[in-house]
Amino acid sequence: MNGVRLIWRAPWKALFLIAGLLWLPPRLAAEGTAQLMPSGSGSACVSYVQGNDGPGKEGPGFGRPAYDLIYVHVKDPSTEIIYYGWTRKLPTTKNVYYQILDPLGNVAAWGQVANTSSDAGYIADNGIAAYYGPSQIAGFMGYNALELVPTMAGDYAIQFNVGSAKVPAPDEVKYYIHPFDVTVADISNPLSPQAINGRVFSYKWHLNCNSGTNEACMEFYTWTPDSLVMMMDMNRIQPWGYTVSFNSHGCTNTGDIAADRRSTTTVSAAVPEYRVFLNEPDEECYPTGTPGEVEYIEINTCGPTGDLCVVVQTTKPGELNVYIDLNGTGAYEEGTEDIYFPYATDEVGEICIPWDGIDGFGNHIADSAGGLIIVEFLAGIVHYPVYDPENHPYGFNCALIRPNTGLQPLMYYDNRNTPIGTHNLSGCVSGCNSWTKGKGDRVMVNTWLNNITSADTDVFVVSHLCPPIAYDDSTCTAGSSIQIPIMDNDSARTFPIDPSSIVLGTPIQGSGQIFYNPDVELFTYIPDNNDSTTLIVRYQLCDMTPEEMEGPLCDSATITVGVYRDCPNGVILDIGDFGLTAIPVGEDVRLQWPRWLDAEPYTFWVERSVDEAAFAVLGRLRGDGRGGGMYEYWDRDGPMMAQSVRYRVWALSEGGGNHLSEVVTLHVAASAQIPVQIYPNPASDELVISYHTLTAGQVEIFDVLGRSWYRHEVPAMGSPHQEVIPLHGWPAGWYMLKYRYRDGRYTLRLRVE
Repeated sequence: MNGVRLIWRAPWKALFLIAGLLWLPPRLAAEGTAQLMPSGSGSACVSYVQGNDGPGKEGPGFGRPAYDLIYVHVKDPSTEIIYYGWTRKLPTTKNVYYQILDPLGNVAAWGQVANTSSDAGYIADNGIAAYYGPSQIAGFMGYNALELVPTMAGDYAIQFNVGSAKVPAPDEVKYYIHPFDVTVADISNPLSPQAINGRVFSYKWHLNCNSGTNEACMEFYTWTPDSLVMMMDMNRIQPWGYTVSFNSHGCTNTGDIAADRRSTTTVSAAVPEYRVFLNEPDEECYPTGTPGEVEYIEINTCGPTGDLCVVVQTTKPGELNVYIDLNGTGAYEEGTEDIYFPYATDEVGEICIPWDGIDGFGNHIADSAGGLIIVEFLAGIVHYPVYDPENHPYGFNCALIRPNTGLQPLMYYDNRNTPIGTHNLSGCVSGCNSWTKGKGDRVMVNTWLNNITSADTDVFVVSHLCPPIAYDDSTCTAGSSIQIPIMDNDSARTFPIDPSSIVLGTPIQGSGQIFYNPDVELFTYIPDNNDSTTLIVRYQLCDMTPEEMEGPLCDSATITVGVYRDCPNGVILDIGDFGLTAIPVGEDVRLQWPRWLDAEPYTFWVERSVDEAAFAVLGRLRGDGRGGGMYEYWDRDGPMMAQSVRYRVWALSEGGGNHLSEVVTLHVAASAQIPVQIYPNPASDELVISYHTLTAGQVEIFDVLGRSWYRHEVPAMGSPHQEVIPLHGWPAGWYMLKYRYRDGRYTLRLRVE
């Protein structure tokens, strides 16, 4: 009877509520529960933000690592505002508090999470306000939101705590935040704020369905390092309490790609890496990239080190799949002599991917053998590890959202090391990676996806008979005779170089006497009358080819000798503005100056001074006379030698037009200004990376073959911070750490022993 009186006393409220639940605006003003529990997905679709629930399922609590927190991004603080609200839900009866940190880590707002409808920011459970969003935008259909006026652009972090507004709880009590909403709005027109979707994310969402039979029905989005937007549809998974992340490697990050991508029964702290959005990321902040392509491939059987070289021309940096079919089937077949290996490149244009010529059975490929090579360019590579997902009868779905190429990503999984036991390494499109109830308990289940945006093939025949490499040599003299050790930089590959095979040609230009003494393996040049001249002569050298072979393997190069009054430190024809710059990059310095367009290419001599007086020659760079772009020369040992380091460049022309650049001075920065440092170096068991920047960035470590061993999205932090990387299983050798951040790039060399 009471229920009847309620309906008759306010029938319009009940009817309006029903109508509102059946129809919600096509563009929701809310970001939070509106996406985690999509309207119309059914009453069984439940997902709450949860606090701590044991190892692997830590929530966004005070003092937690940055990847556990929830973030909201502000692009323009002069025209944007943050509306927010949230409600505490059982099981805890204690008060829950929140803090919102600005991009520098300072507390910008704090307070108590609402318990009742009288509390600020309260959002009614099972109502429509969480879907319509702030009343400041949605009117009376929304909730009365709290407001934060941002003072700067960047990522604002949100964290919660039980029992205290400021002191992290020592033993965090389990709690739910539900419903919740964090909405960025454009207030350019204060009378009509407009919600901006795609600004809320976390690196690791910790959620709870509140039952083993309730379902998670949301879609998660990520923005990849190559600026593609990928979507993963949870598709009614039944996980109970679970975590969700996106990354570049899988469940672990040892550098062993096949092992890292396998699902596991252990928890890895290396999982969070990419942003996990609730909506499609706002394109104004997270722009759309263009997928890379493979333009051509071939196998150079005489690579730079004498091994085989897969030559690939790409339009962008990225990751490649290299397949070598050696059994004649026209495709890669696992478990045969065929070869497959992934390769990561940070370069654009032509690259050499080294291959040792060993087949899938561990045997060297015989001369005159051949096969088919296939190279695929992978874009939008994403691993999607979900921890503790009890049951998934339907499998995942995915999509490439931006750019809209019409390509359907393929999904893969390998659960053979877990109770699930299944795997698919050939790829599937929808309903992928399902399992029965209980088999996902305390398992980190990984599904990975990518887009093959381009591929190319080439037929090859192997020959290991590689000629030596003779490199051009340039030097100068002030007028006296000099000796030139031209073989010091020439390379023997298949067979040793035969010093007695060297033959000098007729000088191409210039005067003076030049001859070769095979006993000391040196050329001697004697100028004529100390006149200024430039001698150019070509020579040929061959290797010690066995007698049973038909003819020697040979190569040729040139020797260029300039005769100047003061070589190379004297005054020559002119001193000009090269546009020379010295840029610190990690422990190195990159020297740059514009390319010169000239019919007679120059040889550039690079000099360094640390005492304001004497300049020493670092090395030389051969110009190409093409014009456009920049020449680059790297000083690998100079930056930390003194407080100020000076550089200049000589340009020596074969035609006699010679120039000396301006002097540029590099002031060595204090260590506090260096964006990232590593120690120990050399390292063996673990590596500490110390970040001195406060902005977000990305760190990646490559080996000498270009393979990525570690990659991590570094969130914006309020103070310098560190991370520790285990190095167990890393092969000994040299590695390169590259750190990309707002102000540029920084590179360090690492030695693992």
